[in-house]
Amino acid sequence: ISFWNVGAHFGRAVTAAPRQRKRIAAWTQAIRTRETVFAGPRTYRFLPMGKGISGRKPPFRNYPWYDEGSSPLGHKNSPTLLFSNDRIGKRLTFPFRVADGRQGERLSGRFRFWFYHVTGNDHVDVDINGVAVDKKHIRRIPAGKLRGGLMGTRFEIDLAHCPPFRGNNVLGLVLATPGKRPHVPMMEELEVHVTAVANSKSVSDVPGNNSAGKN
Repeated sequence: ISFWNVGAHFGRAVTAAPRQRKRIAAWTQAIRTRETVFAGPRTYRFLPMGKGISGRKPPFRNYPWYDEGSSPLGHKNSPTLLFSNDRIGKRLTFPFRVADGRQGERLSGRFRFWFYHVTGNDHVDVDINGVAVDKKHIRRIPAGKLRGGLMGTRFEIDLAHCPPFRGNNVLGLVLATPGKRPHVPMMEELEVHVTAVANSKSVSDVPGNNSAGKN
C-alpha cells in the first residue's frame, strides 16, 4: 500500500502537493537499501487493516486482505481487544513483533497505543512481556479527531522506560474499573517509534515522519 501511495502522490492528484511529494521522496530514499533502513528511525504500527471490509463488498479483485482479519499480504491481523463487563479486571494481551531491542539493547523513542471508550478516571494496568510499567512513566492524553472521532485515551511511554523487548512481544492490559459504559472499551492500535539504539549513533527523523502531538 505504501508503494501505491508513492505513485498516487507523485501524480496529478490534489494530494501531490510539493510538501507531500518531498515527504514521499524522503521516504523512498530512506528505504532504498537495508543499511539506510537501519540507519534511520523506524516506526512499527499494528492495527487491523481492512477491518470490516468483508461487509463493505468492495469490487472483486484478488487481494488477500479481502479476507476479514488479514493484512494486504495475507498475514493475520493484530487483534481487537474488547473489554466487556466479564473481562473487567482480567489481563488481555496484544502481540506485537519488533526487531529492535531483541538482543537487550536499550532503545530511545516512543511507545504508544490508543484505548477507546476509556477516560482519565479509569484504572488501567500496563505491562510489556509480563513486566509492569510504572504508572509514573505513562502519559495519558485524550484521543483526538484523527481517530474517527472516537472518544478514548492515548497512552504514551518513552522506550527508555519500557521493559526489554524480545522480538515477539506482548502488551498486557488490565482495565480494573467496573461500571456502566455506553460503549465497550476497546484497544486495537499500537505504535513503536524507534529513534536510537544504545551503542549505536543516534538517528534523526526522516522529514515529515515526526508525528509528535498527533492523536
